[in-house]
Parts: sequence; C-alpha cells; structure tokens
Amino acid sequence: MKIGALLSGGKDSLFALHAVVASGHDVTCIGHIYPEDGGEPDSEMYQSVATEGISLVAQALELPIFTQGSKSKSNCSTMDYTPSEGDEVEDLYLLLAKMKKQMQIDGICCGALLSDYQRVRVESVCSRLGLVSLAPLWQKDQKQYIQDLSQLGFEVVIVKVAALGLNRKHVGKLLHELTPTLLTLEEKFGVHPAGEGGEFESFVTDCPLYKKKIALEETETILHSDDFDAPVYYLQIKKASLETKSFRQSESGNADWRLSPAMRQYRSDAAAVPAVTEGKIIASDGRFVAISGLSSSTLAAALETVNCGLKARGLNRADIVQVQLFLRDLSQFNTMNAAYNEFFKGEKKTPTRLCVEVDLPPDQSFIINVLARGGDSGNSKRLKVTSRSNWACSVVGPYSQAALFNEELYLSGIIGLRGMEHLLAAGASNQLRLACSHRDQLIELMAPSFQAQSMYSFITSEDIATGTSIRSEDLGSFSILVSCLPRGASVEIAARVSASGLAHYCAAVDSKSEVKEIFERRRGKASQRLFFDLSSFCCRMNTAKDDEVIRTRLLLDGEGAGDDRKLTLLLKSFLRWCNSPEPDQAAGQKILQMLDQAEYQVKKLTMIAKANERQRQKYIDNEKEVEVEMSNASKMIEKATAELKEARKYKSNQQEYDAFAKIINKHPDRATSNAEIEKIKEDIDALTIEKEGLDSKLNERRKEVHVLLQAIHGLEQKMRRVEAETSIEVMDITMDEEEEEE
Repeated sequence: MKIGALLSGGKDSLFALHAVVASGHDVTCIGHIYPEDGGEPDSEMYQSVATEGISLVAQALELPIFTQGSKSKSNCSTMDYTPSEGDEVEDLYLLLAKMKKQMQIDGICCGALLSDYQRVRVESVCSRLGLVSLAPLWQKDQKQYIQDLSQLGFEVVIVKVAALGLNRKHVGKLLHELTPTLLTLEEKFGVHPAGEGGEFESFVTDCPLYKKKIALEETETILHSDDFDAPVYYLQIKKASLETKSFRQSESGNADWRLSPAMRQYRSDAAAVPAVTEGKIIASDGRFVAISGLSSSTLAAALETVNCGLKARGLNRADIVQVQLFLRDLSQFNTMNAAYNEFFKGEKKTPTRLCVEVDLPPDQSFIINVLARGGDSGNSKRLKVTSRSNWACSVVGPYSQAALFNEELYLSGIIGLRGMEHLLAAGASNQLRLACSHRDQLIELMAPSFQAQSMYSFITSEDIATGTSIRSEDLGSFSILVSCLPRGASVEIAARVSASGLAHYCAAVDSKSEVKEIFERRRGKASQRLFFDLSSFCCRMNTAKDDEVIRTRLLLDGEGAGDDRKLTLLLKSFLRWCNSPEPDQAAGQKILQMLDQAEYQVKKLTMIAKANERQRQKYIDNEKEVEVEMSNASKMIEKATAELKEARKYKSNQQEYDAFAKIINKHPDRATSNAEIEKIKEDIDALTIEKEGLDSKLNERRKEVHVLLQAIHGLEQKMRRVEAETSIEVMDITMDEEEEEE
C-alpha cells in the first residue's frame, strides 16, 4: 500500500515508519502537526516540542512533507471521539485529506503504543477519509521496544521531561543513557519506560532510514512548569544541520536492519509461537440469554426476532456479547453483512462474531446463534481496534475483537491474517500459528489473569488435523470440518476464557428430555451453565432426531483431552446407547459408571471451588487490611504534605529574610548614621547663616543698583532736554542766516 507517515520527530512515529517499510509498504510522504502559537501548548494529541527540526527529518528521509498548524485545543475529551469543530483532531483531518488528495495514499502509519485516546482519534479520522490506519507498535512490550531502538541504531535525544525523578539534567541526554534511570523509576513510581504516560518526549537524530544524520548545534533548555515534585523542562532547537553519515552509519552499511531480530516482531510476516493453555470444564452461575438455531427468510428478520426476544427479557442489543453466523454459501456474506451492519448501526458496544460456511438444507441460507449477558456489568468492556498492526488482527466490521463480561472473555473467530496487510499466511500451519498468536495477544490485553481457555477450531480439510506440522493442542478440544472459511482460510479458531481456571464446554447435543434429566440429576447447577453454542450448527434445537445428531459428527471430529475428552466420550456413549435397537445392559452400566466418575469429578471440583472461595475470602480480608494500611498511609501523606507546605513557607520566609539581611548589611549602623545626620544638620545651619548673609549683601547691592539706575535715568532725561534746547537754537540760527541771505 501507499502509506503516509504521521511524524512528530520522536522515536515512536519514526520506529513505526521503519516497521511499515520493513513490511514492504511504500511510504510516499510524511505529515506533521505543529503548534500555531509556538512554545509548548501541552497538547493531549500531538508532540509539540522539537517541531523546529521536522524539516530536517524530512530532508534526512528524502520524503515530501505536509504540515498543518493546530491551536492544540481539545473540545471532545471522551474516549469515543465525535467530530467537533475547533478540536485539534480536526487539524489532523485537514492534514490527511490534503495528503490523500495530493499523494493518493491508501493509509497512514502512526506511533501509537498504548494510548487508546490517540489511537481512537486517528482511527476516527481515517474512517472518515477511507484510509487504513497502521499502528505496528500497538501493545508492544515497552522494555523490549527500548532495547530494539538501541539495537537498530536509533539515536534518540530526550527533548522534554515531566515526571517524578526526571529534571533539567536529563534534558538533552540520549535515551540509551537514560534507560537505567527510567527502569529504576518504573519500579519506584510506575513510570512508563517508553514515556507512554507523557513522562518524556524525544527527537530522533539518527536511524537506519536517515540518509544523513541530524546534528543539534545550538539548543536551549526552557522551564515550562516549576512543579516542586516533577518540574517540566523542554529543549528548544535553536540551530541544527545535516551531517554526512560514516560508512558504518549509512544505510549501505546497515542494509540488513529490515531482517534484524529486533525488527522481526514488528514486521507483518512474524508472530511469536503461542503458549497453549490446557482447557478445563467450568460450572458457574450468571444471568445470560442464549438464542440458538435461529433462521428466517432474511438475516434482518432473524435479527429483529433476536431483538424482540432480548427486549422481552429486559435486554437490548448492547447486551449481546457473541454472535455465531453459519452460512450455507459464504459468497452471500456481503449481503448478510449489510443487514448485520444495519442492525448494529450506531451501537458502540458491538458483540464478538464468528462466521463460517457449513452444509445446510437448501431452504436455509443461514443459522444464527446469539448469546447475551445482562445483570451487573461493572467489569464489562469491549475491544475494537481498527488500526492495523502485528499485535493482533484488526477489526473490519461492526463487531468487537473481544468482549469481557465479569469473569468471562469472549473472542471473535480468528483466522491467520498478517496484521498489517490483512493477507492470509501461507499454509494451514502458518495460519494456525498466527491465529493462536492473535488470540494470546487479545487475552493478554483483556484478561491477563484468567487461567484457562476453552478452544475449538474449524478446518476445511481432515488432513489439517492429522498433519505433522500442526500441533493438536493448537486446534483446541475438538475440530469441526466445514466447507469454507472467510477469505479462503484453512483454519479458524474460536475461544472463550474464564477467570476461575474453568471454561465453558462447547458441544452440540440432542435436546431430548432424557439427556437434560440425567445431567440435571447428576450435575445439578452445573448443567444450567452448559451453553451448547454449536447446537444449531447442523440441526435445530428441540426438533432434531438422534440419528441426525450423530450424523453431525460435532463430537466425533475430535475427542479433546482431559475432562473434555471424558465428557465427550460420555455423550457419545449415551447417544449410541439411546439409538441402539436393543439396550445393552453392560453399556448402560458403563455409562452409569462414567456418570459416577463425572459426579465424583464435580464433587472434587466443588471442593476445589470451596477452597478457592476460602482463599478468595482470605484475599478479601487481606485487601481490607491493605485498604486500612493505605488509608493510614494516605493520612500520613496528608500530614507530610501539610508539613511540606509549612517547610516550603518557612523556606520562603528564610529566603526573604536572607535577602533583607543582605540589603541591611550594605548600610552603616544607627550611631554612625545619626552622627552623619548631625553633621549634615550643622552643615545645613552654617549654610543657612551664610545664605542669610549673602541675601543681606544682595539686598544692599540691589538698593545700590536701584539708586544707580535712578541716577542714570535722571541723567538721561536731563541730556534729552539739553539736546532739545540745543536743537532749537540751531534751527533759529539757521533761519536767521537764511533771512539775511535773502
């Protein structure tokens, strides 16, 4: 497939890119979300530190990059994401839409490891755009993952810390240098060693796919939050460049990284050989509704009958935990699936599903079995992962991979698909190995403490069960021969798991009243919990004849082992005895002996159950003691917290006092200051006297100047009068002279 890689520059997204490339996909571009306002906005969805170096990452990978700004605002904080305008997830939608339009990608890969919050949102966006979500790191072991990073030559720089035990000195260090510290913090405080709890963020400066190495030339460590217990620091990249790799570091020198053991578990052609748990019989109580052998003209009509039956018992579609659909012709699956989709449309709690092709009468196109659980659902949850990964096969329809109800785990039918490509593994043995691996991964995630499984299988050829390359225990307690399986698979496994170490026994038996009476008499309440979920496989309940039951060979295809085998042999013997023309007294006695043995086994299991109950009660008492101790510890913590606040206050006051003391020490003592003040006063008095003398002299001078000015003024007036008189005389003399001349 053509894949676009969502990259932050951190280790998870880049390692996921390597896993996708190693699986044979064509990565054509990368996408990146950056904070529009810069800094560290503490996004719940994206890594927002070290985004300054993403352009160098694209250059080092030699891939085109698409970017999209984000306000890093979350409007929908629930686990199930609903498109919300202005939410930061919608920025991812814009980015992927642009990548799909310009690069024609078929899917994207992301570095989701444990975060359901991120995975669900990526899957939501991919679903809206018709893209496949690949998450090759999903549910991988964190410690092993860190080791694999180092073995593959990843150079990972810590660019942010935000956890108890991590501080400024750890920023800028390489991950392999910090690994011992992280493992220690995991033991002490539960810190995720791979940073999945937001304990740290990273930036990859070198990896096998980089054509050149990134060199961080200038960086700055910035304090983001000065929390007393876990201060938050992040690294800002001021200046960085690309450096040519040495031959040893170059891809040509590390050409086998795709085949490295460290990469094997992340490729889609690898799955660990599963560990098989021996199945046992369980007898437990619980409210449930089983609708078996239902058929109709259309699947929609049958499902409506199921809905009415559930409503009559106070249940609804959300209470369905398992659906088994047997088709006469698997080529009609798309038509059936459309009706199935419509029935569960909009339902968040979808059941697990098993679908196979079997030999049915011409007038029957399908048979459906439904199991619903009601009552207390406090420990009820469903798992529906649509992102493709090598962890387990993803969901491709309206069903869940697993459904947990109290102490029982139901799994969908599992075939040997390669997780990343959704392609069948080659050969029945490889398919069975992958299917068992997917099964074990689901159980490990949903119910790791559950002790036992009840597993059976569907096969398309008897040679599969007798082949030397197939382990009989992998096929389960018994195998059922069918004509066709989904996607042309050779084998499909079905499993149910219980917490108590005992599991339901699944078989098809006759519904004659004699069988019920015997089991009710011999096994008591245990018979009430025998859910015959394959009863409608080839016959309808309450209408089948003895010879029809025998012809189904559901019990003859395999006898299982241990208690499963004993019960199977008992059922077979009883059915043969019922159908024999003349009752065989010896056979009857043998059946009674077998029933006595079964009754003894029930009593034995009952005693074990009582012992387990006593042990459980002991654990409850221990739990109460632990709760009391935890309560006391909590009070001590509260007291210590109060003391810590007082200590902080004291420390703050001490710091202020020291600051004031430093200021005070810079100045002289009071006596010296008073002496200086007195001296200054004397100087002021002397200056005052001097000022008064000067003012007196100034006044005298002013008076003298005033007298002088008056004298000058009088003199000026006198001179003006003299000049006027002189001017008049001159004029008279002139006039006299003119007259004489005339």
